[in-house]
Amino acid sequence: MQLPSPIHQITYNNNSFSVKRDDLIDPFVSGNKWRKLKYILLDAAAKNKKHLVTFGGAYSNHLLATAAAAAKRTLKVTAFVRGEEVENPMLSLCKIFGMQLKFVDRDSYRNKRRLFEKF
Repeated sequence: MQLPSPIHQITYNNNSFSVKRDDLIDPFVSGNKWRKLKYILLDAAAKNKKHLVTFGGAYSNHLLATAAAAAKRTLKVTAFVRGEEVENPMLSLCKIFGMQLKFVDRDSYRNKRRLFEKF
């Protein structure tokens, strides 16, 4: 991970701009995803947790970011995926990073607390 994210200077029409390149933090965990996950990861480490559970759609950048971040910290991670079971490049990468996927129908997904308690 490249932290803090670099700042690039750009000049356009004689105006100079500073651009914070959060897209360069990590190829899979960038920008706002990193800013959200870092506190969860710090909390998990402080509490000596070994397994994360999260929720998202089949094309969710959040799932991929969580899978990649957890893998870098050797945490297990399970995702409840909303909707019918599908295969796509996003979910394939999640599996490569070790994420266990549990597909749930849309009605069940609405009650995340119940899914988590049954887990």
